[in-house]
Amino acid sequence: MDILLKNVFLFFFIYFFCFLGAFTKDLLDVFLNKTSDILIVKILLSAFFISIIIYGFSEWTLIRLPHRAFTALCYTSGLVSFELLAKYNSTEEFAELIKKHEKLRDFCRRLK
Repeated sequence: MDILLKNVFLFFFIYFFCFLGAFTKDLLDVFLNKTSDILIVKILLSAFFISIIIYGFSEWTLIRLPHRAFTALCYTSGLVSFELLAKYNSTEEFAELIKKHEKLRDFCRRLK
């Protein structure tokens, strides 16, 4: 039970700071007049998805990083995840991103 409680607390810690990062990015977009209102569903989803990814690597990451750096990683990941979810919100745009990655990978292989 103690291990379950620690893992739940860790996930909510990660989610909280990812949420703060995504919320900050959305507030910045509102203040810069890029969007007209706060997109709370997009904030919640982007923070949730990046929290799952960070939680999956948390055991490995917490061994190598101090707690303050881990908190900064969570916050920064929240900022980035919101931008990625806002930019690549359709399948066509995500497929285009994969094609660009393949072109870059092929280019790097040719350089070797």
